Amino acid sequence: MNRKNAIRIILPVVFIFIAVCYYNSLQINEDMELGNRIQSAVAQSLQQSEAEAVALKELTTFQWDTLYVIKPYNDVKVFCKEYNIGYKMIQYGYNEDSVLLVFVSDNKIVAYVDYKREDGDFSQQNIKEKYSAENAVFRFSRGEDAWISVEDQMGMNKAR
Repeated sequence: MNRKNAIRIILPVVFIFIAVCYYNSLQINEDMELGNRIQSAVAQSLQQSEAEAVALKELTTFQWDTLYVIKPYNDVKVFCKEYNIGYKMIQYGYNEDSVLLVFVSDNKIVAYVDYKREDGDFSQQNIKEKYSAENAVFRFSRGEDAWISVEDQMGMNKAR
């Protein structure tokens, strides 16, 4: 094989490799393990006679400073632009069945959970879009219709 043919073969392979690496740097996968930990903490809290507050910071194994709650039908890309968050491609169905809990550190998405509303409805009116890590503390209660309501700690948390 002469040098020209080798370059014709190697150059496209290198280009494809770079394109795949770049594409992978733009996306982030859902943290399913964290979603399971949140569900378990909510279930445990609901079993208590007086529902215990669930602090999301205690359930994570990574550094983050802000939680964003992206409610149903919101466009993630537009939301990230509005809050000046480094955009990462997130697999999200934009439906009314779930909300995105997006964990951010230094304005970059480090993890997210596609959280089913039936397991705790973070889309309620009293839930804000932005919480500091210290203020991402929630209480859960089961309504008469078996729907699980969410309230931020004492209904007074403000994002910093």
